[in-house]
Amino acid sequence: GNHIDGHTPFSNMAAQVQDTQPTVDAPPYGQPLMSDHDRDDSVQIRTPSIIATVLTWACLPVTGVCSWFVIDAKTEVIALQYGRLVAEMKEPGWNFLPCWGRQLIPVSTAQQSINLPDIKVADYNGNPVVVSAVVQMTIIDPKKAVLDIEDYYQFVRLQAVVVLRQVVAQYPYESDSAHLSLRSNITNINTHLATTLQTLVQAAGCRIDAFRLDELSYAPEIANVMLRKQAAQAMVQARKLIVESAVGISCDAVAQLEQSGVAVSEEEKGELVTKMMAVICSGKDVIPTLSIN
Repeated sequence: GNHIDGHTPFSNMAAQVQDTQPTVDAPPYGQPLMSDHDRDDSVQIRTPSIIATVLTWACLPVTGVCSWFVIDAKTEVIALQYGRLVAEMKEPGWNFLPCWGRQLIPVSTAQQSINLPDIKVADYNGNPVVVSAVVQMTIIDPKKAVLDIEDYYQFVRLQAVVVLRQVVAQYPYESDSAHLSLRSNITNINTHLATTLQTLVQAAGCRIDAFRLDELSYAPEIANVMLRKQAAQAMVQARKLIVESAVGISCDAVAQLEQSGVAVSEEEKGELVTKMMAVICSGKDVIPTLSIN
């Protein structure tokens, strides 16, 4: 008998995948992904060929010994006889199919991961960023995966790279406006990636369970410049906050003096506010200085 698992390589007998890549249009968020109901179960068991039937009865002892095989859990088997699809078998354990002209193609239905290494992409603003991602997928229609696509794993991987490049290019690395950004809206970006990839791999019988960004950073050639830009923006925002706070503290001080009955002239108010603003906004320790007439 033969032992079949989902990681046995299958033969090069399927149709070639066309080299042309379809244009990726992002589907709306929330679009349902492929489910188990989308699989094609139109072929389950067909009658063996006449040659296989004749050989089965003519060589009955050999047939009885060599026709049994084992299917592992989370594995389905596409069975061909003399190049003709005769069965799609998914019950784990011992199974029987005449061995004459038989070809068994196992497909794992367990969840699989595809690691996309670092690639350089220009974001929405034209800045080069380095991004990597991880795709999690499940084969829910083994017949499509084996017969319609030559190598479904490589097919999904290539389509995922295309989707990653095109989706990342639609968003800026970071944004101060309401526009979604790669850095701040990871959940939305991941959803966009998964739904877009699902539309491209439907023909391979694959369900995309997740498509997540892994590494995300500016490209090395502009990393130092962008870090200085971020530091400058942070400093400006901090200074703005300090000035707004200094104005409020100074005005409160003058108002409390007047409420306490302290007579303060307009000239003294201006001088007090000026000195308090200088003390609060200064980036160094304050050194009191007294003028002695």
